[in-house]
Amino acid sequence: MNEKLNSNQELNFPLICHYRIIALNIPEIALTINVCLKKFEIKTSLQKGNTSNKGKYLSFGIDITINSKEEMQKVNSELLKVEGVKMVL
Repeated sequence: MNEKLNSNQELNFPLICHYRIIALNIPEIALTINVCLKKFEIKTSLQKGNTSNKGKYLSFGIDITINSKEEMQKVNSELLKVEGVKMVL
């Protein structure tokens, strides 16, 4: 079952969170993202997703075990610090 989370629902930690990363299609971007994520509890390896029509952007997906709301925000902010990462969903 796939339920949407309402803003006033409590999250029960730990949980596995799926992140979708949109990045520029530049050399070694997957390696750079993987290095950034080493400090977190990775459940799946970084999976390459789609490439934009003109080839400028790539998407990646990864599942990470998250132990707190603060850690969830930290993963997001650390990924956004990676040169070439444009969006984290």
